[in-house]
This record gives sequence, structure tokens and C-alpha cells, in this order.
Amino acid sequence: MGHIMREDKKLKNPKNNTVNQSDTPLAFSWDALPDLAKNYSPSQSELDQSSAVRAEAESYRTRVLAEVDKEAKEYIDLAKSTIDKECLSFRTQAAQETQRILGQVELMKTAVQEDLETQKIYTDAARIKVSSDELLSKLRAMQSDPDYPDGSEEDGEPSGTEVNKDQLAFTLEQTALTENGVTDDVLSEEYGPELEVPASDNLELDTAVVEPKEGQNGKKNSRKASTAK
Repeated sequence: MGHIMREDKKLKNPKNNTVNQSDTPLAFSWDALPDLAKNYSPSQSELDQSSAVRAEAESYRTRVLAEVDKEAKEYIDLAKSTIDKECLSFRTQAAQETQRILGQVELMKTAVQEDLETQKIYTDAARIKVSSDELLSKLRAMQSDPDYPDGSEEDGEPSGTEVNKDQLAFTLEQTALTENGVTDDVLSEEYGPELEVPASDNLELDTAVVEPKEGQNGKKNSRKASTAK
């Protein structure tokens, strides 16, 4: 009886309807049990179906990620292999081009050195020829001078000055001819017999060889001989 009175007070006072559900009598939950039992089977079926869909989605997601990772790795490996081949090809071409350029540089260097050596040989030969010609011209001028001593003294013996000058002239001419022959030998050894020296660079002396004079020491004195005649 008291219980019914308390329920009536709660219904009459709406503010008391916000009471904790724990204070609600168990009689109300028993009334909802039939409906709950009726809705349990469809809910469980939907839950099972949702779980199956979720599991399938997770499996599909895992499979897609694995395929994406595999394809990405294959693409990366292919790109890396292609890049390595291209780099190797470029390095090979660069090395070949470098070797070709170095070979051309060495050939040019050798050609320049040979040209410089040839010019040096021509220059030295021309300098020797000019020096020899100048010395021979000076000696001939001295010998053709009327004041040039005849090389004899009171006792008829040739002086040492004339003998020395004659010997010097003979030695200079022999030296010039020898150096001219050495130059030709150097050119032949360096560049082979096929090297033809231009006519303007002919190194032969075109001057006459002065005959040695004969005196008391076996040298021929051309001035005395002409005077005696």
C-alpha cells in the first residue's frame, strides 16, 4: 500500500521524474523484456554481418597496401637500375672522350716538340754557317791586304803568326764542313731519309777552301811561291 502511494506522488510531481534509474523498481524492466528478446535476433544478425563486412574490408585494405608496396618497390628498383645503366653509359662515354682528347693533346705536344727541335737544328746550322762565313771572309780580307806580312823573316823561315792563321783558316773550314755533316746526320736519324731540306736551307759552304801554305814545317806558302814565279 505504501509502495503505491509513493508511485502516485512521483507521477503527480514531474520534478521527481528525474530520479536515478537505480531507484526505479525492477517491475518496469521486466515489462520490456519481451520486446528486447524480440529485437535481439535481428540486432545480432546485423552485428555479425557488420563484423563480416569489416573483416572483409580490413582484408582488402591489407591486400591493397601489400600490392601497392610491392609495385612501388618494383618501380623504384626499375628506376634505380635504369639510372645506374645510364650513369654507367655516361661515365664510359666521358672516359672515352677524355682518352681521345688526351691522345690528341699528346699528338699535338709531340708535333710541337718535333717542330721546335727542327727549328732549333735549322737555327743552329744557320748560325754556324754565318759564323764560319764571317770568319773566313775576315781571314781572306786579311790575307789579301797588301800590308799583310808575307810570313818570312831574314833567315827565310815563316813566322809563327802566318802559320797559326793558316792553320786557323783550315781548322775553321774543316769544322764548318764537319758540323754541316753532323747536322745532316742528325736530320736523317731524327726524321728519316725521306726528309728533304729545302734548297734555301742548304747548309753547304759555297766558299773555296784555302790551301795550306808550305814552309819549313812542310806547309806550302802560296804567297812566296807566287812571288818567286
